[in-house]
Amino acid sequence: MKKWSTSIPLLAVAFFPWPEFMKVHYAEIKDGEKIEAVVSESCEKSGEAGLIQLEVAKTEPFQRKGLSNRPLPLKKNAGMIFIFQPKRIGEIWMKKTLIPLQLVHVVPEGKVLQIQEMPVEKNPEHPTKIYRAWPEVDAVLELKPGRLPPSDIGKQFCVRRVAP
Repeated sequence: MKKWSTSIPLLAVAFFPWPEFMKVHYAEIKDGEKIEAVVSESCEKSGEAGLIQLEVAKTEPFQRKGLSNRPLPLKKNAGMIFIFQPKRIGEIWMKKTLIPLQLVHVVPEGKVLQIQEMPVEKNPEHPTKIYRAWPEVDAVLELKPGRLPPSDIGKQFCVRRVAP
């Protein structure tokens, strides 16, 4: 069984070999990188069930583009993770987004704080709704609608890097 982890101190990363999956600190992840994640009761007991492949959007240019102008629905196990450093109130809108999405807000302790469904705006060029979560979060996921059930709120968000 592979090990998973929430965001952890950088020192811990050195103890896990590459190319094995290893514990990840968000500071180590780069724009456009692919990571894998699961939502589970415990990262140590996570298996492959529910695996989600995420594209990383960490800097403003990547976050501004997000999943906009993508005409096809997301695959069931695909999505995007917006990493906020420093942590902040997660604000997401649907500008030029042509597909409905599910938002998952993750707090710094690695727990799922909130899950919201985002329908396509009537006028995607000029969205009217901003989706927010309090308190501050360090990550927001955009997934296929209905991907995570409300019962996942409060569970651990576990990530691992994929060897190149």
